[in-house]
Amino acid sequence: CSSDRESAAVYSLAVGAALGVSLLATRHGIEPAEAQLYNASQTWGSWNALAINDGFAEDEQEAAISIGAQFGGLAAGLGLWRTWRPSPGEVALANSGLLWGAVLSLYGHLLADDEPSMTTVVALGDVGLITGALIAHQVPMSRGRTLLIDLGGVLGTLAGGLISFSADDAQTAGGILFTTTAAGLVIAGIATRGWDVKAPGSMRVVPTRVGTPGAGASWGAAVAFDL
Repeated sequence: CSSDRESAAVYSLAVGAALGVSLLATRHGIEPAEAQLYNASQTWGSWNALAINDGFAEDEQEAAISIGAQFGGLAAGLGLWRTWRPSPGEVALANSGLLWGAVLSLYGHLLADDEPSMTTVVALGDVGLITGALIAHQVPMSRGRTLLIDLGGVLGTLAGGLISFSADDAQTAGGILFTTTAAGLVIAGIATRGWDVKAPGSMRVVPTRVGTPGAGASWGAAVAFDL
């Protein structure tokens, strides 16, 4: 686009067209987990386009790669929904795996005193995403528990940031941040392991009228279970 006005018009039309297509495609309704998966898949496509382009798109070819990666991610999401049918919690944990995989990779580079590359960070983020998806497939997971695990990671990062103020060098700070963040995620995961487990049904005694055909009825007691 040759001017800011043309750029704004193109962006507005693109956003409007995307919104229109989304509304048309979901006119009969869409499940929350399905919408989450499609959004996450497109984000994953954009995320990997950063590795292919070694950053944000700066020319037409790189822009085409970014757009194609988003469509590729959406296609992957469509296929996953038809074969996997994940719950909202499973999608959320996969997203969290991507986030914390990327964050921990940055802290790991800092610890190793190595300049992080976009390709490495994206690849380790993908490893985190796959790990989160595999864990969620084996362990019952809700969005609420995933948020609590994320909170553990945030608190671990904040604690590491406070401690690293007294660090002598960047490597030490990176090691502290990596350790406290990973510890926060693990502790939160363990502490919330019973979050999605249903409580056993309660038992109570209730009055009950009993009797037999042709005989008088009387009152008695019965045990009721709330499942």
